[in-house]
Amino acid sequence: MKVYQKISGLLQAIKNCEESNNNEWLIKHTDKCEKIINTCLPFGAGFDSQTFLEDNSTPEKLNIKSDYHCMNDGGFYDGWIELNFIVTPSLQYGFNLRVNWHGYNGKYKAILDDYIYETWQLFLDNEYQDD
Repeated sequence: MKVYQKISGLLQAIKNCEESNNNEWLIKHTDKCEKIINTCLPFGAGFDSQTFLEDNSTPEKLNIKSDYHCMNDGGFYDGWIELNFIVTPSLQYGFNLRVNWHGYNGKYKAILDDYIYETWQLFLDNEYQDD
């Protein structure tokens, strides 16, 4: 099972628990989902802030918030890019990934766009290792 599939499945389980008022398993599924977000998605190499699922995420549409820490030509940190990653199903490719940028229109956008997209594509498509 892929990381994006595990997150989607947990969101469905959370929804089911909310509908049936099963608070015990609601907490377990929520904690598991947060653990996956914190351990299976990119951290470091520019992704230096907290990553989390937005409240409007569903089993069919993951909306993930993360920020990217930019560097300038001198190698010093030079601000943040706010990012939203929208993950939706694809019959042909497993999932579609869309990246929404907020707060950056610098000269490295084309290079960063490829790096950020490919990094998140890879991490979401990794096999999830259940513990």
